[in-house]
Amino acid sequence: MLNKRKPHQAKSRDGRSKSVGGVLAQIEAINQKLPKKPTTVFAFNAATGEPFGSEEEGGGRAAPEISVVIPVFNCEKYLPATLDMLLGQTIKNIEVLCINDGSTDRSREILEARAAEDTRLIVINQENQGQSSARNKGLDAARGRFIGFMDADDAVPLNYFEVLCRAAEEGNADMVHCRVNYTYPDGTVEEYSLNHAILRLDTRLPCNKLFFTYISGFIWNKVYRRELLKDLRFIEGIYWEDNPFTMAAALKARRILTVSDVYYDYLQRPNSTVHSIKPKIHFDLVKSTNFMLKYLNESPDVEKWMYRDFARHISGRLEAEIERAENNKGLAPAELKRFRRECFRTLLRIKHIPLSQKLGCEEEISRMRKHASAFARPFRIIEIPFRVIFNLFH
Repeated sequence: MLNKRKPHQAKSRDGRSKSVGGVLAQIEAINQKLPKKPTTVFAFNAATGEPFGSEEEGGGRAAPEISVVIPVFNCEKYLPATLDMLLGQTIKNIEVLCINDGSTDRSREILEARAAEDTRLIVINQENQGQSSARNKGLDAARGRFIGFMDADDAVPLNYFEVLCRAAEEGNADMVHCRVNYTYPDGTVEEYSLNHAILRLDTRLPCNKLFFTYISGFIWNKVYRRELLKDLRFIEGIYWEDNPFTMAAALKARRILTVSDVYYDYLQRPNSTVHSIKPKIHFDLVKSTNFMLKYLNESPDVEKWMYRDFARHISGRLEAEIERAENNKGLAPAELKRFRRECFRTLLRIKHIPLSQKLGCEEEISRMRKHASAFARPFRIIEIPFRVIFNLFH
């Protein structure tokens, strides 16, 4: 019997516009500045013992129904179970793309041994370049009609990808997502606190696609039609890369569906990226937010009222990260000061909301106005005779 915790409180057409193209060009420009390192593709033909080539090398394999992209870095503890779960999915025409991002443990050995047994597993080895680079490499190699993402230490039911792909096919959807559970190493499970919102959010309304990014900004509880992601890539070199990617995909999608049949089980590890105490994790959230703001500020598809309604979630996200940084004992005072300054600059870039809301001081401003009004009231009485005289002679 699994233990239960209280719900986690989250603080945390094809007509592309010119602005969207500009944003994608910006991603490409950012990525091209990063050093490129050699990559190898490894997949065995179990019958002959010969390696398959990549698609560009003419491997000749039939296109799968879905490609699942998994970045792998030092996950030897979790990989055997994860591979069993993926290769045991009820949808058999599946391609599992594991991008070994320079692991220093036995991850590569485990992957290559399993690929020798099952040709549906494709292993791509690269020097360590980060999660975004690994996912982009997987997107470049993916051949499925649909694309999904997973982390190497997470879990899904055996019918997970069949359920999501069937929903996308029958509902003619570009994107399908499901609810999320947080799981812990001790076996405890807690339901994501915004699961109810995931079920209720009507993504037929354009404004709700923005809230979709806030409520379900993960990339891994979804499947995407391959054409939707044709021109989308992750920003490399930063954490929190999934939020801008999800926003761009959601606004581009013609139809987004929610399924209630399955959950994605997201493992909470103390040493995972999201729980990291490195200063970079805080600063990269600001970079990710700036990218989202640039998209919002330039997109003609985002109307003023939509922007204004969504902007408070962006400011709330920054406030939550400031609180997390303040509680990070590994963050030097000078770094914390610089982080607060970066957050302040980002808040000032938000349009269509008052400065008091950006700074989180609406109540203080309201009290100041009230006191100022009370202070000025006696002086308004003095104005009355002068107004009477003015009206008599004009």
